[in-house]
Amino acid sequence: MLMIEFHCSCRILDTPCAVVSVGYRLAPENPYPAALEDCFDAVRSAIRRGPAEININQWCVMIPGMSSSVMPHNTICCLWTDTY
Repeated sequence: MLMIEFHCSCRILDTPCAVVSVGYRLAPENPYPAALEDCFDAVRSAIRRGPAEININQWCVMIPGMSSSVMPHNTICCLWTDTY
């Protein structure tokens, strides 16, 4: 395990938030915005199902990411605030 992965794992264990990790479609087989749509749909689904189905606080969701996955995750946060 890389040091950054270890650091991220430790931070996740310390948070009271739900952690959403998404296996999204990759380029070039799936061009932009496929990965972004997959991430947004997964987060939206988790938040909508929230307390009733998966016992999470829908107001406290963490979307971990590093390297190239940071762009979709940051964009999701921006889209979320514009949409909801």
